Amino acid sequence: MRRHSLILEKAASEASPPNRTTEPLPKITRSGVYAEIVRRFFHGRTVIAVMAAGSGRAAAHICGRLAADLAASGNRVVVADVSAMLHMGPLCDPAACHPGTAPNVWTWPSPAGERVEFFKSAPPAASADNLIQSLHRVFDSVLLACPAPETEPAAAGIAALADAVVLAAEAGQTTKQQVGRAQRELQSAGATLAGCILLRRS
Repeated sequence: MRRHSLILEKAASEASPPNRTTEPLPKITRSGVYAEIVRRFFHGRTVIAVMAAGSGRAAAHICGRLAADLAASGNRVVVADVSAMLHMGPLCDPAACHPGTAPNVWTWPSPAGERVEFFKSAPPAASADNLIQSLHRVFDSVLLACPAPETEPAAAGIAALADAVVLAAEAGQTTKQQVGRAQRELQSAGATLAGCILLRRS
């Protein structure tokens, strides 16, 4: 069982984009972690990337929890697997989404090649940017589940397409060096780094 602790403090000020505030975000109790992220970052149609700062499935786990919270408020949410995005051919089908485990939640890509019925006409996307824009037009919230830069160096470039990026770290597994490397990769890609969520095993 995992316990969630929101650190969501700003990265070092040099990793923050210009003209943005650098004061730390407040620490949140366990019950309010995801609600606080939703309150701070999801205003209208929003794309948020969650990037792993080390190995493991922390990013996918956090995306799943965020998606459930957003969907419970009536939002139509898609969780996009950035690893799959990076390894697909030159043309991606944005409508290839699979219903998730909660109502109003979908995952991209669909393992069975299914297509969501509410895409009017979805031409193949020629780039990750095109794909994210296509998803953004149809879903209220797009969550990008990004692997760590050490395993997928190009993931930081995809994460930079989001409105903001949250790092996902696991207590006892993710090292300070891995967090630092992820921060540097995101900074180099021009991403807006919002902070970090630490997953602790209870």
